[in-house]
Amino acid sequence: MEVALVSEQSSVLERELGWLSALIETSLKLYFNRECKYGDVRDLLPPDLPDSLSAYAQTVRDHALSFEERAVLALALARICVPRCLTRS
Repeated sequence: MEVALVSEQSSVLERELGWLSALIETSLKLYFNRECKYGDVRDLLPPDLPDSLSAYAQTVRDHALSFEERAVLALALARICVPRCLTRS
C-alpha cells in the first residue's frame, strides 16, 4: 500500500510540474510575441486531481487553491524537485 501511495504522489507531482513547465514556456512565448497556440496562460488548465490520495492533491483540494496559488506552489516545488525546469537551455 505504501509503495502505491509513493507512486501516486510521484505521478501527481510529475503532472503538476509538467503543467508548470508548459505554463512557463507559454508565458515566455506570449511575452516575446512568439507563435503560441494559447492566448493566455490561464488557458492551460492545471491537472485534475479529484480522486488522488496524495498529500499534494489533498492540500490543493483542502485549500481550494486558485490557478495562481497552484502555479506559485508548483514553482516553489520545482526549485527543489527539478531545478532544471527553471533553466532555459
